[in-house]
Amino acid sequence: MQDKNAKLNVLETMPVREVVAVVHSEDQLISATDQLMAAGIDRADIDLMADRNTILRKLGKYYYDPSEIADNPDVPRQALILREELTEGAAGAFGVLFYLGALSTAGAVVASGGAVAAAALAALAGGAVTGGLGAAFAHNLTAEKMRKLKFDLLSGGILLFVRVRNDSKEQKALNVLEAIGADNVHVHEIQLSKTVADIPLSQINPDPWLGNERLGDVC
Repeated sequence: MQDKNAKLNVLETMPVREVVAVVHSEDQLISATDQLMAAGIDRADIDLMADRNTILRKLGKYYYDPSEIADNPDVPRQALILREELTEGAAGAFGVLFYLGALSTAGAVVASGGAVAAAALAALAGGAVTGGLGAAFAHNLTAEKMRKLKFDLLSGGILLFVRVRNDSKEQKALNVLEAIGADNVHVHEIQLSKTVADIPLSQINPDPWLGNERLGDVC
């Protein structure tokens, strides 16, 4: 079930130093992200592991204990979703654009949701999604990710990755995650790969009349 073609689509690899931990509840996750950002950690430097079904598709195995894959550079990730984004409906169509931008932050290895999000942007470009309908779609997209996130938190917890660029931020991240009671808090250095599939909108064919090339094929 593992994607055997993934290495063929790698655009670049980069060394990344991170503080990693397992969180087991929504309260723990909210407390961790609030405190990390209050300590000066940029939101773009905080990733979560992707939902377990995405991990199953990517790695070929279902992991109940996320500690087993904490240091695996191939673990698919997702961008951080803040609680207020769900209650605000992700600000309509702009919310979809902002969310896609978050998925492409440096060092992030993102999987899942791409096809749905790409379809949303294609519809927006064609004028099919406007006003309240755009807001509803953005809200539903975020709500679905929140539903999966809550399920995974109850199913053994999720990995939280914090990219750290100096010793000071590394120590702050360690202090925060240890203080909230996260498990398996540690630092690792890994090589993260960026593939064509990680590029927002890479699966869209911008104009079917011009050929079969997708955006990711012409980068």
